[in-house]
Order: sequence, then structure tokens, then C-alpha cells
Amino acid sequence: MQRILLIITLGVFLGCSADEIPDPFSVSNLEFEYVPLEIGDERLFIVDSIIFDQFNGNYISDTSTFFLKEVLAEVIEIDNRSMTATDLYKSESTSGPWEFYKRQYEWIDEYAYHRMDNNLELTLFAFPPRLGKSWEPASLINANVGIPIGPNYVNVYNKWSEAYMIDFLDSLEVNNHWVDSIYMVELVNSESLVDIRFEQHFYAKHIGLVDRRVKMLDTQDPAVNIDEFEDFAQAGYKLFQSRIIQ
Repeated sequence: MQRILLIITLGVFLGCSADEIPDPFSVSNLEFEYVPLEIGDERLFIVDSIIFDQFNGNYISDTSTFFLKEVLAEVIEIDNRSMTATDLYKSESTSGPWEFYKRQYEWIDEYAYHRMDNNLELTLFAFPPRLGKSWEPASLINANVGIPIGPNYVNVYNKWSEAYMIDFLDSLEVNNHWVDSIYMVELVNSESLVDIRFEQHFYAKHIGLVDRRVKMLDTQDPAVNIDEFEDFAQAGYKLFQSRIIQ
């Protein structure tokens, strides 16, 4: 259903002229307002993930909740590009102790906000932000990257869709805190009968990413209709990551 709605929405956008698509923002330097990258800043999130699997008639569900802290550590040069090195830490409490998780790299150019995570290079937010805008999210993809779900292994980026779309929200409630002027970025995987991935990012002005939602499903039944995909999924993974506003 989400895939159908995406196609319909894109069709509406393509059928309108630029003047007919309302753009709520006209402020310059929107890229820095929506994706601030200041060395020393910390971003704190609460993360909930759910893994479910149906194997040999048994339903298995595994839930996990933890806190994620992102620290913008330093600016370094990689392949002649200036990138912000961001260190990620995990903890079961907002007061720690914090365990180092991994380092990722973020940078902004005149076209987009990018992130390098291990051997994946992704374009997460294209500039200028505009309703109906779409772009190719991946310049470097390892199709073997995946996640174990019970006895299954679902490839996360295999046959990744190249269609992003942007929507605008006046406000969004994030952990009992209302934030205004939100741009929503959506991605729907192009797979129809093997596995499907749906992801949403919500960016707030002067704050950056405030909410991230991921859903990934796996099925081996070729007879499953796309509208009933989630009901017949053999395995799945859902993640909810929301900013703790301080």
C-alpha cells in the first residue's frame, strides 16, 4: 500500500508545475539549519527495535531499547573531502556508562547532506529542500549488508530504490516535546515480493534529525499480494529512533 501511495503521490507532484507546489521555506542556508554540523555538538536519541520471525510454526519476537549518543568529534579529510567524524555511543541509561559503537562521517556540499557508514555512502537530504523533490540516495552500496532475523538474513540495501520524496509538517511531537518546521524524507524499497524496506526521516529546523522510522519485511511466498505484504511476512525488523530534546 505504501508503494502505491508513493507512486500516486509522485504522479501528483510530477503533474504540477513548480509554481503549483507550495514551498514553505525561503530562508537561505537551509542546509545548515536542517542539518547543523557543529564540532562538539551531541545528539541524544532513544532507540527501540523489534525483530520478529515465524519459523517452524513458532513466532519469535525480540525487542531492544537503548540510548544512542552521537558526538561530532572532528573534521578530517577523506578522498579530498572535508567530513565531520561522528562517534556513536550506546548506553542503557542517559547518564551512562557509554560504550563506543562506531564512527561515521557526515558532510554537506552545495547539493546535499551525505553520510558514510562503514562501506555505505548515502545521500540523505538533497538541497534545496522542496516538496516533491527526489534524488538517488546511494553512490556506493554494498548489497551484501543485511540483518539476521531468526534463521533468515535480509539484505538491507539489495536492489535499493532510487526514489526519495519530501513532505512538510508544521509540527511533530518528539518524546513529549513539540518541534516545528519539519521536513519529512521517505524511502520505499523497489522490491515487491522478496523483501521490502520503508524508511522515514524527520528533520527539524536548527535541530537536525529528530525522528527516524525503519520497517523491513521478508517473505519467500511469491503469491503474496503487495497490499497484504506485512500480514504474510515470514520475518521482519522495525526500528524507532527519536531525538531527546534537551
